[in-house]
Amino acid sequence: MCRVCGLPVGRSAAAAAVAARLTADRSRRRRQVVLTIVLVAVIAAAAVWFFVLRGPTSNGDEFHGTWRSQSMQSIGSATITRAGDAFDVLLVSGQTGQQARVQAHLDGDRLVMTPGDFSASGDPEAKQLELLLKLEAGDFRIELSSADPAHLVLRLTGTSPTGQSVSERAVLERVGPSLGTSP
Repeated sequence: MCRVCGLPVGRSAAAAAVAARLTADRSRRRRQVVLTIVLVAVIAAAAVWFFVLRGPTSNGDEFHGTWRSQSMQSIGSATITRAGDAFDVLLVSGQTGQQARVQAHLDGDRLVMTPGDFSASGDPEAKQLELLLKLEAGDFRIELSSADPAHLVLRLTGTSPTGQSVSERAVLERVGPSLGTSP
């Protein structure tokens, strides 16, 4: 008997088989440890991205002010102020001059309005503008993003009632001073 490992001495073939099995077991355990470390690192990186980096990348200050579109008929202008955690957006239709007050929210670095925001506003004009936008873009989404301090990009996307994809883009130009936060 070997005093170190306890294997019978003199059985070299059996000892070699046991040694090979022990080596294979150690190698398998090392691979498992390495894979576990890699898996934990990937999960940690995904968690950091999801909970830290993906959050709002803007506080919304760049959206404050009055903006006008020269190219989009459905939305001709927007006046944006902060209303608590949300934003108060006064939209004016480029086609009818109709005004509607809608709440918007930050989604990353974009200010977003959906049909639910129009319905929740309680403003009858917002409901009418919502219907006009639904005729054009169905279950629409309006996104505003900052191009530079003097311009916003407005995107209206959705699917028309006839099933066609709608994607309108307009650059809004600042026409009024930054209004800051409303009291």
